[in-house]
Amino acid sequence: MILSGDFNQYQHFFESFLGKPVATSFEDSDLLHLMAGGNRLTLLECRRSDAELFNWYSSIVKSPLGCRHHQTIQETVAQARIEFAISKATGFIPGSLLAPTNLVISHRLREEINSQCNLADVKGREAQWLTNEEFNVKTVVGTNSPQDAFFWPGQSVIACSKGRKLKNGRVYEILELGETVSLSSGSERIVLKRVDFFKSMRLPYAITLASAQGLTITGLLAI
Repeated sequence: MILSGDFNQYQHFFESFLGKPVATSFEDSDLLHLMAGGNRLTLLECRRSDAELFNWYSSIVKSPLGCRHHQTIQETVAQARIEFAISKATGFIPGSLLAPTNLVISHRLREEINSQCNLADVKGREAQWLTNEEFNVKTVVGTNSPQDAFFWPGQSVIACSKGRKLKNGRVYEILELGETVSLSSGSERIVLKRVDFFKSMRLPYAITLASAQGLTITGLLAI
């Protein structure tokens, strides 16, 4: 079938087959009412996430705040770029624009970001350089292998171990770093041989999504 001319001439024709255009928003539709079982929950107060971001998100929707709902997307994005400029951000590693914690997919990127953050974070500290070569560790590309890095007392590291002393995925603080390494996690205190410490600990700046399961991450997080 071929139609020519003004669309308005055929509007009644189309409506008789396809129905009238939908004018009701999804939020007010019978479909959403049916899917939700007739229940509606409106979030009024933020108690879990960043309050500043929550208020911004809330201002975009119609209710309960909605002060930016009438704006175009272009206007809202322009305001967001001013409000959330990198120059205003806090929580970055001093001297860099690197977040203290970054979620990644690949171990290649994990090692790359860990290295960048470690080099930025070590500035001004009395640290020791530990390497795979020193401990004769054979790394495997694409796996959660240890990496060359600076370590120092007061630094946080994440356990990657199935041993009896360490709990896999737990964050530990380095207390003393010498021939043996003293670590703490809450009230727990443990001492490891230097080689065992290097093999079983990972830098905390970059964590793969698979390894992040069950972790509690505080502070600035980048994805």
